[in-house]
Amino acid sequence: MLLVKDDAKRIAAATVSIVVGVGCVMLALAIGITTELSARILLLVPAAVAVAGLLGWISFRFWEDIRRGAVSSVEGFVTLTDKLI
Repeated sequence: MLLVKDDAKRIAAATVSIVVGVGCVMLALAIGITTELSARILLLVPAAVAVAGLLGWISFRFWEDIRRGAVSSVEGFVTLTDKLI
């Protein structure tokens, strides 16, 4: 359960990072794309996208295990049960 919470936090942080990147683009457009201030703001966009990509990539490996299905027991041999989805 702890791993799911950690991955949920990473995915939430990646989502926030994407929102920050989109906000930077909108702010730069509102200021005026040719000004020096908007150019500096636009430099934050690749950093926000890189952070989101890194956090998403770290969490992706765990979500592959979740898609394989639930297990019916954790003692002895593990047998897969029917998927809920």
